[in-house]
Amino acid sequence: KLGVKPGMTLMLLGTPGELPSEPDKKTVFAEDLPSDALLASSSTEQRSLQVASQYRGILNLGNTCYLNSALQCLSQVPEVAIQLSTAASAAATGSASVSPAENNLTLSMHQIMRMLKTPVRDQSSSETAVSPLSVLNSLRTINPQFAERNREGFYAQQDAEECWSTILQTLSRTLRTTATASSESGNSANEDTNAVDALFRLDLSVEDRCTESDEVVKSEAEASRLLKAAITNKVSHLDEGVRAWLHAGIERHSEKLGRSAQWERTTSIARLPPYLVVNFVRFLWKPAESVKAKILRPVSFPIDLLDLYEHCTPELKEALAAPRDQLRAKLDAAAEAAAAAATAAISSDEAGAPMEVDAANGAPPSSTRDRVIRPEDVTGMYELDAVLTHQGRYADAGHYIAWVRVGGDDWVKLDDDKVSPCTSEDIKKLSGGGDW
Repeated sequence: KLGVKPGMTLMLLGTPGELPSEPDKKTVFAEDLPSDALLASSSTEQRSLQVASQYRGILNLGNTCYLNSALQCLSQVPEVAIQLSTAASAAATGSASVSPAENNLTLSMHQIMRMLKTPVRDQSSSETAVSPLSVLNSLRTINPQFAERNREGFYAQQDAEECWSTILQTLSRTLRTTATASSESGNSANEDTNAVDALFRLDLSVEDRCTESDEVVKSEAEASRLLKAAITNKVSHLDEGVRAWLHAGIERHSEKLGRSAQWERTTSIARLPPYLVVNFVRFLWKPAESVKAKILRPVSFPIDLLDLYEHCTPELKEALAAPRDQLRAKLDAAAEAAAAAATAAISSDEAGAPMEVDAANGAPPSSTRDRVIRPEDVTGMYELDAVLTHQGRYADAGHYIAWVRVGGDDWVKLDDDKVSPCTSEDIKKLSGGGDW
């Protein structure tokens, strides 16, 4: 078969001696490894890409980035998905005592939230992104403002904050809850009547003091689902912006003086929600140009901790004392455990011991966050979990992007249907200035 003939010279290639024996440990190739073990041994770039693959983008249907970014941020609240699942059953049977448009929004919100939490493997696939058409149609039916068109005849860009507020206002009528708030969060037993208020509502106590007389006027508690941060030429940090909004000068009528006078308005927080939404007041109306322009001043914000304790009423401060002590004890214990682990790792390395890789720790955190925040968990201290940014100079133009935290320093940038990994360092650059 080989065509060997007598007298031919043959060259043999190889190593003289016995043939090598089969290795004791078989070689395992990367494609044969389970996903968690592969992640544990992969590079940082590969791990980041795997983190991003847990998220789905949302298709832009024509200036709908405002809706897409709001939906991505709302999907970070697991309680919303839980409540939507319950409310969707009532909406599907028509037993909910709300309008058909509100029923449709509830159903479509339930569907899109469930789809957003379904991990994907191939971000380049055209089937990865989710269509918001059903939510968009329901939103435009409820509020025709979102169906406005620009001069070219296309659907106009809208304000993401107005979209967020409209969605929450609608869901506050469809997501009913029988859960009662704990007194530790500053609430009475049956205070909350819907899931949205239970998750996002602040109660604000307002006191006006006249600077030209000794008059003091206290208003009834005001409810809000946003904590606003003013931006002035003296504000460079989020805490300064919050303080400027809560302590402002106003002009109002004085009964004692019989005329308008200058007053100092002090607003204190009487109730803190499990999820705090902070709104940078960056847009202002310019009458001369008839446009809603943007304040471009950079304002930094904390990523790990925002503490609102100093802005609370005395009653709420007292209620927060015990939860805050418990949280400090947990943080101290975690810090001690981390320090002990680091010391043990250094000692092990110096001794020449082999380094072991924990596959569970090497895997990225899951995007399906199922940890529900209880009322007794409210301490007045908040960790940043999502950011919604606007790129551009005017409110009726530009582009909105959502940035959500996966865990630790791992973040994901959700630019409509484009999903990409990023880190806390990238988030810090979103403080404003320029077009951001």
